[in-house]
Amino acid sequence: MIVGWRRPDETYGGKVKIVARNRYCTGYRKSAFNHRSVVACMNWVMRVDKRTKYFFFRHEGNYHCSPCPLSYRGGNAGTGYQKSRIYTYFIISRDITEVTVEQDCRPRKVANNRYCTGYRKSIFSKRKVQDCMAWVQSVDRNAKFFFFRHEGNYHCSPCPQSYKGHATRGTGHQNSRIYTYAINCGEQSAPPPTPRPRPGPRPRPGPRPPRVIVRNRYCTGYRKSAFNHRSVIACMNWVRSVDKNARYFFFRSEGNYHCSPCPTSYRGGNAGTAYQRSKIFVYEMIGWVGGGRTVTVVKWRYCTGASRSAFNHRNVNACLKWVLAVDSGAEYFFFRNEGNYQCSPCPRSYRGGTAGTSYQKSKIQIYRIIRSSAHIKVWSVRLSNATQSSNYGGNRFPASNGIDESGKFTHTNRGVGQWWSAKFGELTALSKSESETEEIAAVEDLLEPEY
Repeated sequence: MIVGWRRPDETYGGKVKIVARNRYCTGYRKSAFNHRSVVACMNWVMRVDKRTKYFFFRHEGNYHCSPCPLSYRGGNAGTGYQKSRIYTYFIISRDITEVTVEQDCRPRKVANNRYCTGYRKSIFSKRKVQDCMAWVQSVDRNAKFFFFRHEGNYHCSPCPQSYKGHATRGTGHQNSRIYTYAINCGEQSAPPPTPRPRPGPRPRPGPRPPRVIVRNRYCTGYRKSAFNHRSVIACMNWVRSVDKNARYFFFRSEGNYHCSPCPTSYRGGNAGTAYQRSKIFVYEMIGWVGGGRTVTVVKWRYCTGASRSAFNHRNVNACLKWVLAVDSGAEYFFFRNEGNYQCSPCPRSYRGGTAGTSYQKSKIQIYRIIRSSAHIKVWSVRLSNATQSSNYGGNRFPASNGIDESGKFTHTNRGVGQWWSAKFGELTALSKSESETEEIAAVEDLLEPEY
């Protein structure tokens, strides 16, 4: 169940009626993907096929809208099942002149870095301002304003009816990418207000980083820099190529696009950084998760023949953990980052590429799991078996100092007759296997927020 979502109105003001849930008509010929409401879909269907009585519409993902074939008579016959918010509708009012055409609505920003106080309903699963606006209209048809946060928890809520669009009155300040929007529908929308002057450069939308540590700061004491990368992933890849031990780096997503690895002494937080009033952030590379890391193999496709699935994970790392828990030997898996959030390990026969996959117009991708291990071998040695020949310090530093963990040292000079030796025993049971300690970045599907 999607938290915060209500089942759509059965009739939409007496215009349509739901005849099949989670189903679509098979054999459809025409489709559109640019409508965001069932009424807008119905109007388009009646324009392209005046004889149709049924159509289906998907309320998420690609927003699929198509008229049903004339042979369809309602019910489940002639439909296919899909685990998503897709429904088949019957058109009650078949005369297009009797239907009030719904205007295309667009969000207009009215307040920066502010949210409406006194909100009652919220959702945190939307990743775009358009999707937030569509949800707001579904839960409050009289809403004229809403706010949306383009990072963090992606807070989306309709504003109270008392809010009239003032830049500050009825809102609260938050130092994050949160904005208050007005819902403008067609010609009924009011003209945009004159933008208020704002000091400094205006932030531009950028990609969602792997993990932000501190904002508007950069690491001091950096040694290497690049200025030709335009995304945080490209910067991260360059940092790893020049400093394989780097765990943190900073990137400025505007201006000179400064990209540099942080010194190894930096451990996160504000210590070791300096403030800058720009879109510059310090990032931490995402490391090993559940014994492996993921690399995107194929986009817009999923593996066919999957035997197990889960629908309760909301990010690729959580899906990876579940896949490794149910199939420790899995090499590939796919994850859908919207809709039903399907997560499944691919069959063992899949070897990468498009063979054994199927296309889907949604945010679904196939990932390859990369594993690595480093073996630590511990050998036993007797202190009496360590000997040396040295004239350093009158041979006051015996060979056993090098292996007895006393904290003392042993020393030999360079030249003939100077040597150190030890006889090691057999490999003991102290040997163990550990995951690779090098921090490796997990590549995910990074999206730019829409404005």
